[in-house]
This record gives sequence, C-alpha cells and structure tokens, in this order.
Amino acid sequence: MAWRVPDIDDIYATLGKDKIEVYRASANWTEDPIKRLCKRASAYVRGHLKANGRVKMSPNESEIPESTISPAMDYLAFDILNRLDAGISDERKEARRQAIAFFEKISSGEMSVEDYGEVEDKPRISIGVKPPIL
Repeated sequence: MAWRVPDIDDIYATLGKDKIEVYRASANWTEDPIKRLCKRASAYVRGHLKANGRVKMSPNESEIPESTISPAMDYLAFDILNRLDAGISDERKEARRQAIAFFEKISSGEMSVEDYGEVEDKPRISIGVKPPIL
C-alpha cells in the first residue's frame, strides 16, 4: 500500500457529501476547512507513527499510510459533527474510540503499518504446493 494525502473524497466516504458541505458553509473560512482538517488528521497520524519510532516516514508532511486513512477519517468525522452540533451517534462515538485505540496501538509498537516507499511483495506461487482452502 502506498502513502498519500487524505482528501475530501475520503471524508465524503465517511460522512457523506451533505454534512461536509454544511460544515464548509458553517463559517467564514480563509481556506477550505476540509483541507485544514485533513492536514490536522495527517499530523495526528504522523505523531503516532513517529512515536512508534520504527516507521519510515514520507518526507511529505501531509502523507500518511493508506491503511490509516479510514481510521483518520473516523477520528476527523467526530470533530466535524461536533462543530455542527448535529448530534453524534453512538456508532460515530465508537468509531472515534476505535480510531484512537488503533493509533495508540501503532504508537506503542503493538501494531505496524507500511513504511514509506515499501513495495508490496508479489504473490508467491510454489510449484507443486496447493494453496490453502479458505
């Protein structure tokens, strides 16, 4: 998996376009608030990756591993809903809690993520060996 910058499509996938557009219109912003929130989410994730101490980091301060994008958006969605006073569902609160736990596992070294620049291995096929039945 690659590293990349989270974008508006990632938060659309988590909350839906309607809520995001209401959030964007909720104040007089000097820049796109979604870009700012995505930068904050990236900084949050990268802080946990740095705390781990064993993750090779991207030189781009906005890039995070693909495997962390979804939990980062769950973390971020809570902030958006909180600002809108939209009422935060128990499911959304649980998603935030799980995202925080996920990032804590990364920072403690209990869980690992892909290093920047890591190339996924191609599937290995051994001649004469049957693949496991799933």
